[in-house]
Amino acid sequence: MNDAELNEALRLAVLKHDVVQVHALLARGASASAPASDDGSTALHYATLDRRIDVATMLLASATVNVNAQDVHGHTALHHAAGVAGMPNGGEMLCMLLNAGADTSRKDRLGETPLDAARRYERRGAAPVSYLFDVN
Repeated sequence: MNDAELNEALRLAVLKHDVVQVHALLARGASASAPASDDGSTALHYATLDRRIDVATMLLASATVNVNAQDVHGHTALHHAAGVAGMPNGGEMLCMLLNAGADTSRKDRLGETPLDAARRYERRGAAPVSYLFDVN
């Protein structure tokens, strides 16, 4: 498999929540930070949106991960975590990304930081999670 094929296989394994395959592909050299779709989302973006702690843990341990990688909209995994933080495993995912060094000041194309996103979701009725940004 070439790099593009490895990275596509990693994207599919993340979407299928196939932890064994994710581990095997990372060991073979798949990049945890390579854009995995036309919108620039990485495997970490997908794991974050699905709140897959097991998969995200593996990706964050990979030497190839860029926790601050942005998609074409400027969203990082932390932007996505802010949106799912009130859901099961969401708060843990957000804390995990913060502990991995995710940049809380990174702005998306609209100028919104992950903390701004968390506050926006809270105003819409999501569980309060913005306090987590101060804890870590």
